[in-house]
Amino acid sequence: MGHHERFDGGGYPRGVPAARLPIGAQIMCVADCLDAMISDRPYRAGMGLERAIAEFRRGSGSQWNPRIVAALEPLLQRQALRAEPAVGSLAVRLTP
Repeated sequence: MGHHERFDGGGYPRGVPAARLPIGAQIMCVADCLDAMISDRPYRAGMGLERAIAEFRRGSGSQWNPRIVAALEPLLQRQALRAEPAVGSLAVRLTP
């Protein structure tokens, strides 16, 4: 629990700041948001990895833990350079 909380403490359901959240919950929050961003939904198409990277940069330090975003960004950039489709499934490889 806690993966819907924000790094700055303004999240759901309890508004708990990151200092009181397990690191696993913070990682799950980033993973869950990535999946939501790149997956197709009935009401919208999934966004590309470049746009997802921009969203993570925008929310780094407020919505997401900046250390987790910094660790994820190079992985996403490598994936985007490969031009492999990631929409519809979480095709991001977390190993080199």
